Amino acid sequence: MSEIGAVMLHVMMQGAEHAEADAFWCFNALMAEVKIRFLLDPGRRTADLQALLGTKCPSLLSKYDPELAKHFEECDLEPGVVALRWYMLLLAGAAAVPDVIRWWDAFFADARRFELCDYACVALVMEHREELLRTRNVVTLAEILQFVPLEKGNFEPMVRKAWAICALQWRVQSPPYPPLSTAVAVQEMAGAFFTGLFKNF
Repeated sequence: MSEIGAVMLHVMMQGAEHAEADAFWCFNALMAEVKIRFLLDPGRRTADLQALLGTKCPSLLSKYDPELAKHFEECDLEPGVVALRWYMLLLAGAAAVPDVIRWWDAFFADARRFELCDYACVALVMEHREELLRTRNVVTLAEILQFVPLEKGNFEPMVRKAWAICALQWRVQSPPYPPLSTAVAVQEMAGAFFTGLFKNF
């Protein structure tokens, strides 16, 4: 939790007269909203992570990138284990502070508060799929996942993917279009946000 508090203090230090007090009350308010992530029993927390990044259906990873999910399964690695800190700390401590602040701007703007953080965890993994698919070494895979959020210059593609997954998850249409089972759909939706095409979906 100290990682979350550090981000709050960093923001409040930008010219605020009572930075520490303001950071404390903001931290208190935020923790009131995200405390469920800390209070869940280990079994429930594991189930939530499996629903996001599990290697088997119906996890979001297996839905949007079945090839990558199968690769993790064959390598006997559950990416949710590595992503636990991302999930609990809203990416605080997992990326540079400026990037964490930008992620939080998106998380706080989410109508379903912090649900976007769950999709961001999936997007972070998918953004590095090519690098992950090139190795079958469990240690190497874990190292790649561990440092995924820290890579500079990758913020925009990852946040696009997170919003694309969010849009597809909220979409209700029968029959579903585009197919939810393809990583291509997420890639195309992610690009649409920045080309003005998204309004046509």
